[in-house]
Amino acid sequence: MKEPWLVYTVEEGVSDHLNVKGYLRGRREFSRRLVRRLNAQGKIYLNDQPARLKDLVRPGDRLVVFPLEESLLDVEGAPQVPLLYEDEELLVVNKPPGMVVHPTRAHQEGTLVQGLQAILQSRGMMRRVHLVNRLDKDTSGLVLVTKDPLSHQRLSKLMGEGRVTRSYLAIVWGYWPSLRLELALPIRRQPGHPMRREVHRDGQRAVTHVELMERCPLASLLEVHLLTGRTHQIRVHLGAIGFPLVGDELYGLGKEEPIGRQALHAHRLAFPHPRTGEELSFNAPLPGDMQELWSLLKEECP
Repeated sequence: MKEPWLVYTVEEGVSDHLNVKGYLRGRREFSRRLVRRLNAQGKIYLNDQPARLKDLVRPGDRLVVFPLEESLLDVEGAPQVPLLYEDEELLVVNKPPGMVVHPTRAHQEGTLVQGLQAILQSRGMMRRVHLVNRLDKDTSGLVLVTKDPLSHQRLSKLMGEGRVTRSYLAIVWGYWPSLRLELALPIRRQPGHPMRREVHRDGQRAVTHVELMERCPLASLLEVHLLTGRTHQIRVHLGAIGFPLVGDELYGLGKEEPIGRQALHAHRLAFPHPRTGEELSFNAPLPGDMQELWSLLKEECP
């Protein structure tokens, strides 16, 4: 069997009626699904013996959890991925524009996830990585990835609680009217379209905070903060109020654009570490193509 993933010594003061399942779910915050998967694969051991979920635990007991057996992606032709940060649980990547984050029917190779798996496999670490946040193919910037399902579960929970800060830089058409603005516009799939979303009263809750960075009559540079994480949320919200992203072919103005992608960059991530609780913060500066775009637009302003 592989090396242990997690090793716990049961603390003093636990209930006499606490079993393995209750300990992992209550004391260690494992999700029900993760406990079920670990149990199905026989990955939980109590005092060096295979454990049943109903087995009682006592202070001083040694509970060992081994890694799940997970299917790995084909990493042949995997791209080079620019890592900003790595530790035992986490990877933070500054994704370039044009890179798909995860394989799809249309993009089977050359994805960010395959690039990260290739890095780990080159070190003998045969494990699957887990995306905490996703970016569209043509959006650049910070992507948070975990090396194990428990860290992913914890960070996903923190994100749902609003404790993961995600900020973007966006260049939009038009003269932005205010210093700060909150957009609380529900979003749903657009009927009859395979990709587009739309603002609609029957949609899911979606909240975006927008702050003005710079503006001229032709265009504006904005900092955008996500409070929810709907598909295409920033693109939909800004387009719906008449300020579409420059370069956005899906939600834009339908005219010739001066950049070959939507001008959107995930420039800041901040969150508590899933194991230590330490507050981590990462920044990625505006990429060259968006810097050049903004300089060009300012020059063309009357």
